[in-house]
Amino acid sequence: MNVVNLLMKLLSFNTENPPGRTEHLLSFVEKLAISAGLKAQRFNVEDGKYNLYITAENEPNVLFVAHADTVPIGKGWNRNPLGEQLNDRIYGRGAVDTKGSLAAMLHVIMTEKRGSMLITRDEEVGLLGAKAFVKEHKDLIPDNVIVGEPTDLGICTSHKGVMTVRLTFKGVSAHAAFPEKGENAIHKAIFSILPLIKREKLSNSTTVQVTEISGGFKANVIPDTAELTLDVRYVEEDRTTIEGRLHEADEVNIPVRLRPFTANKSFVNRIKELTGLKETVLPFYTEAGIFSEATNNVVIIGPGNPEMAHKPDEWIYIDDLHRAVNVYRKIIKEL
Repeated sequence: MNVVNLLMKLLSFNTENPPGRTEHLLSFVEKLAISAGLKAQRFNVEDGKYNLYITAENEPNVLFVAHADTVPIGKGWNRNPLGEQLNDRIYGRGAVDTKGSLAAMLHVIMTEKRGSMLITRDEEVGLLGAKAFVKEHKDLIPDNVIVGEPTDLGICTSHKGVMTVRLTFKGVSAHAAFPEKGENAIHKAIFSILPLIKREKLSNSTTVQVTEISGGFKANVIPDTAELTLDVRYVEEDRTTIEGRLHEADEVNIPVRLRPFTANKSFVNRIKELTGLKETVLPFYTEAGIFSEATNNVVIIGPGNPEMAHKPDEWIYIDDLHRAVNVYRKIIKEL
């Protein structure tokens, strides 16, 4: 199966997360890998859900990583979100994020019969698959790891950390005509987080966005509760300032907290020598940060424009798909 047909097949599986049903895709890949003479193993993540680990040799020197799940398809599509080839492009949810990388990596593993590959689940909801694998199977992680994400086939050497923050502010209800008799929880929330939104005492690289908000129950009643969710993308130098501001809330819950990733410079230089690719950075978090806990030699390389991720009519150039195959082949043969 050529890489274009392989990507079209992968796109035909709806792996939106939530709900995160990747089993049909992984079962297909498992059978395909075994038919190519490779070894495939399922590793449990939780509740019978699993990652798929594929290897072509006993002691692989490279691990390719790509996730099987995607964000929800959403609305506004003019092309088939489950795969459509038109002229020099392939459309579909996950075409760049990150089934394009998955298809190219898998094609190389099967044709070269070298290296290993991990296809993770639940990347889009907390990187659960990657976390479970690094925790339980660190012995299967070789020195060199290539994470597939859309980088326009640049070598991503760093990305920001991320926090998902849920804040609760409490006040005192009163008639809105007598605000002095109460305490407005929504006002508390606004004044608390406004400096973060304005990036006061933060670098220009850090971003803080309010993504969910609720509070109040009647137009003429002072609200006694306000709840906010923040998406925080930060550089390490801003972490202490951000955390200090968050503690002005009455309740703080941080279900996702992932530190920034920076690649090992010597490994980056080696990959540049092999591939001729240029360095780049990404504004979003990837599984590279998780795998860097197991080895110093981690970079992110994948086909596709990162700005196409999570958008309607997500697409990838067919030529970029073939270029990715050549890059991954060079890495797996020469690293």
